[in-house]
Amino acid sequence: MKKLLFLILTILISYRCDDIFVPDISNEKVELLSPSDGFSTNSSLVNFQWQILGDAEAYVLQLASPSFDAIQELTDTTTSDTKLSLSLLTGIYEWRVAGINSAYQSKNSDPRVLNIIIDSSADLNQQILSINTPPDNSCINQTNITFSWEELVNADVYSFQLASDPSFSDLLINTGLYDNNYAWESDYEDSYYWRVRAENENTNTFTDWSIRSFTVDITAPETPYDLLPEDGDTLNLADAPSLSWQSSTEAASDSLFIYDADDLSSLIWQGLLETNSFDLNTISNLLSSDQHYYWHLNTIDKAGNVSDYSVLFSFYIE
Repeated sequence: MKKLLFLILTILISYRCDDIFVPDISNEKVELLSPSDGFSTNSSLVNFQWQILGDAEAYVLQLASPSFDAIQELTDTTTSDTKLSLSLLTGIYEWRVAGINSAYQSKNSDPRVLNIIIDSSADLNQQILSINTPPDNSCINQTNITFSWEELVNADVYSFQLASDPSFSDLLINTGLYDNNYAWESDYEDSYYWRVRAENENTNTFTDWSIRSFTVDITAPETPYDLLPEDGDTLNLADAPSLSWQSSTEAASDSLFIYDADDLSSLIWQGLLETNSFDLNTISNLLSSDQHYYWHLNTIDKAGNVSDYSVLFSFYIE
């Protein structure tokens, strides 16, 4: 494989490497579901699917043309899902899938042959236009947006529309494009709806509209508040103590930072949490008796905006 793309996951930071265990999947193999070996289709959009591989965090689908033994073109696509839709040109392909985690890659699945046959005279009514970016229902923390979709065989032009309402009665953009992308800058935060379709001018045919929505949000969420226990409280690990706080309604997660020095020079633990509490016994191996610790948080919203840090609190382990 020319390149191996690892899915970057949130990793809890610990200075004790022996506390981290990653299952070895190097002798396991992904089982493919569909399409079947030797499958032929006249649609450019192909839906790939495979079985879950235990302990895999993501999957790499490789597509070779015409085969892995005589590669003229090779593409890798990484996904955390067990299914993937790709828009392909006419040709013969082989495809296979491998599972990956943060340390290992499984064996490649047995490859399957795929044959795409698209009649150059076929009308676009039978084709499906596949969207790339932005993802549907996504939250975006920037105002510069690039819309993109897969090129479709026999498409002469793409009709593109952007609106502030799902009925597309209030169009912000209505244009025809020869490229399969469009760059736009939003003037304000809001929810937007966009759609695109491919058109063939000779046959006067077109695909159905492919419709997506997204929200532009560039405002940082509220800082976490109501931290407990009280600043300077004494705790005993035998009492199963926990840290708790309140966060913004827009919060997707909170980042917790714990230090053993009041100048924040020594970080002993950092984690990304989706609940508003943290059991200190989960890091009891990092905590010592007769020691002060210091902690604060910030909030990350769905768009990726990050709040300011909360106030700095401390606790004492007796």
